[in-house]
Amino acid sequence: MQPTYQDELLSKIKIKYGRNNYLLDIPHKPRREAVAAFPLFTRYDCLAAHLYRIGILTEAACPLSGKRNEPMDKYHLRTCGALHGNTESSRYWKTRGLLGR
Repeated sequence: MQPTYQDELLSKIKIKYGRNNYLLDIPHKPRREAVAAFPLFTRYDCLAAHLYRIGILTEAACPLSGKRNEPMDKYHLRTCGALHGNTESSRYWKTRGLLGR
């Protein structure tokens, strides 16, 4: 049987990122979670660390918590005192709302 494009793509992703990869679960998530998960996984998100990396912000620190020694990235979302939410996606959407992005 001829492998489909999707089968080939999944095979390449498994080879590149490993078997138990978060990226493979994204298509099976609810839309709101998937839309938050993909930019967090690829690091092309609206968080300060990425915006600093591409030259939009002057520093990568979290403007919500005021912690200047910690970059605002997906790992910071888990511990940021200014955010309340049970899941990574809920914290991501709350951050976007607070930052106006």
